[in-house]
Amino acid sequence: PLLSMSCGYASAGAEPDCQEQQEVPAQPSNSALPGSVSTVLWVLALKAALNHGGTRRPKRWRREAKRKQLQLATVDPETMAPSVRTVVFQGFLRSDHLVPAAAAAPAEGSDSEESLAGAPSPQDTRDSCIIILVTDSRAQKVRHAQASFPKTPVEICWWLDEAAVQFRISGRALVADPRFPRWV
Repeated sequence: PLLSMSCGYASAGAEPDCQEQQEVPAQPSNSALPGSVSTVLWVLALKAALNHGGTRRPKRWRREAKRKQLQLATVDPETMAPSVRTVVFQGFLRSDHLVPAAAAAPAEGSDSEESLAGAPSPQDTRDSCIIILVTDSRAQKVRHAQASFPKTPVEICWWLDEAAVQFRISGRALVADPRFPRWV
């Protein structure tokens, strides 16, 4: 299944221990409407870091698998014990896949599943700010992510060596599984 995250904030630190953090808002305060297409600063910063901070390295180097692995923190709903595991980044959900759902999405701040669809898109791109992660459906992290939605946030932590930056992004996780056709 795919784990999709609609994120509330991201922080990027230049140090591996993240003592110096810069919080990047999910949406600037001057945006016209909730859920409107606006600049999502953390998505732009993440894309620049994934592109080695804008260096001109060959494309084949920019697509190395080591940048696609990140850590996902969840909480076991039965024991309330936290767990951190590695997942694979697949990209960002395209915003054109969200148009019908976003129009019918409930008001901002709603805890319904459809409210994930209202995530804003970075300016001049067709990507939304919804992160797509892939993992084995048999893993406990999938059960934890399913149980956490919509009330309990999950968090990803991503160290990008080439750009010397760490991203910590928290948000809600939604599991898209072919066994549940309404999500695929």
